[in-house]
Amino acid sequence: MKLLAMQLRLVACTAAMVTAFWGFGTMSLPAAPAAAASSAATAAYQPPGTPDPSVAGATTPFATYWAPAGALGGGASMVSLTSAPTSQYDSPEGEAEGHAYVQLTGTGQSVQWTNDTGQPISFINVRASIPDSSSGGGITATLDLYVNGTFRQALNMNSIQSWQYEGNNNYSGNDQNPADGDPRDFWDEFHAFISGSPIPAGATFSLVKDSSNTAQFYRINSVDVWNVPAPLAQPANSISIASCGAVADNTPTNGTAAPGATDSTAAIQNCVSQAQSLGKILWIPQGTFYLVGTAGIVVNGVTVEGAGYLYSEIYRDVPLPNNTPLGAAFQCYSCQLQNNFFTSIWADGCNLNNVALTGTSGSNLTATNNFIRGTGDDGMAINSVAYNGSQTYTAMTNITMTHNTVIAPWSGKGIGIYGGSGHHVQNNYLADTARYIGLGVGRFGVNGSDMTGATVSGNTITNPWRNGIVIAPPFYPAPSGNASITGSSVTGVTSGHSAFINNSSGFTATLSGNSWQSGSTEGPYGGTPAAVPGTVQAANYDTGGQGVAYNVTSVNGTANSYRRTGPTWRTAPTQAAVLTSAGPPRASGSGTRSTPPRLGTTRSASGSHPPAA
Repeated sequence: MKLLAMQLRLVACTAAMVTAFWGFGTMSLPAAPAAAASSAATAAYQPPGTPDPSVAGATTPFATYWAPAGALGGGASMVSLTSAPTSQYDSPEGEAEGHAYVQLTGTGQSVQWTNDTGQPISFINVRASIPDSSSGGGITATLDLYVNGTFRQALNMNSIQSWQYEGNNNYSGNDQNPADGDPRDFWDEFHAFISGSPIPAGATFSLVKDSSNTAQFYRINSVDVWNVPAPLAQPANSISIASCGAVADNTPTNGTAAPGATDSTAAIQNCVSQAQSLGKILWIPQGTFYLVGTAGIVVNGVTVEGAGYLYSEIYRDVPLPNNTPLGAAFQCYSCQLQNNFFTSIWADGCNLNNVALTGTSGSNLTATNNFIRGTGDDGMAINSVAYNGSQTYTAMTNITMTHNTVIAPWSGKGIGIYGGSGHHVQNNYLADTARYIGLGVGRFGVNGSDMTGATVSGNTITNPWRNGIVIAPPFYPAPSGNASITGSSVTGVTSGHSAFINNSSGFTATLSGNSWQSGSTEGPYGGTPAAVPGTVQAANYDTGGQGVAYNVTSVNGTANSYRRTGPTWRTAPTQAAVLTSAGPPRASGSGTRSTPPRLGTTRSASGSHPPAA
């Protein structure tokens, strides 16, 4: 299956209800223990372009390095989205974090980073794409990891659970036939503990295509790195799923489940019931435990803990093709979902709703400090349903989504707020949607509940494919209702689109202090300029010329040429312009640059265009 796995790796999130993937905390019902919060330590390294977690987004125990910001070698190239797509079909760069990636196609090509975290690196997770097989169903291959220029290990990769095709009306299906055309879902994630000693602070680490790495191409989007803690011990007053008959199968996987793995679904569900009746914690020990098929685990009134986000894994193995509706791997009522890492998911990352179980309500749910990337539908959603046929449901109330990071949904919004009242969606970071808007407000189709009250504040949205925040987006009407939208920032909106749109005359949106409102001015993120250590490499983002790439409003310079005063320039070996003092290159005169920093052109490290800073 596509999902991996929580302080405990879980595989999926529907909460009434909750679905989780693999993460760095616990799922607590109704409240998470203090230990979960302490497990999310802030790394010293802050990925370029992301807000400080104190402002928006999740605080994580890992650091992310964006591949196009690395040092390219051997003729490796960067491919980026140069303009908004003209059709609904995806591209690898459209689905990529930052809408760009590094491509390795020849022996000796590489991308390199320096460990700036201030800590050793003992675990790596690579977001990458390799080709499909000619008949569909994917391939397996390896890519080599080097530390300080010396080979360390080969990383297993595959395309078995990527490369879906939408041609021949397969939009909603899991079609893996290349003959149908119009591919999507290009990216997957591949992880491993570092062989030998950890990568020390200050060392370089590289992904290199060697002759033994047989895929035609390797597209590298980003790498996440951890200084992994030791596994946690089983706590007092807990019951282990192993004691209930769950059997771990630790055979390494590379896109497919371990052959003949024991289905532990019934044993884990039985253990949940015992933990609930005895008032105990449900403990997931070290190992990989399989849920085979489409069934999930229903969890109510139980705290779930594990040995660690890289040690305890629940692996849901869904045979393909599959036409059975797929619910959450773990489902619960009145949940708090926090400190999780959800990536490479075919459906929503986290869907809080009122219909996923046998009940008819879903209120007082919280999702906070979760990292979500690469979802096949909305990164996060509040989905209040009014009716299904003759069955009616109670409108959802008091749903909280705070300090979550949602990156690169490949077939959905960053966050969808669909109906109910009393919701708080605050201080979330949403970036790089592939097809849709950053944040939508309305009701879920004709049978959804109206949105009668929500507070949407302090959210940061960057590089949405279409618009930033939309009331009543297509197929999600908002005939009535209200929401307060304050203190939010939308940047990187492409030509022809808007930071904010209200498509409903009956919906009242109270706006205050948002970046797109008249009178607001640009300034440092969070109000304080950030120090930029080391060398800054600047790229030439003038594609499109006046009014597109920049807007020069004065005539006190040399029009469309570059002003060399101020910064000191020198030429790097790759012919990149390198600034050795503060100040970006710009067209002479005063004005603004309208092109998002991550939208550029395809460029080679050995060519005349500078790599993106």
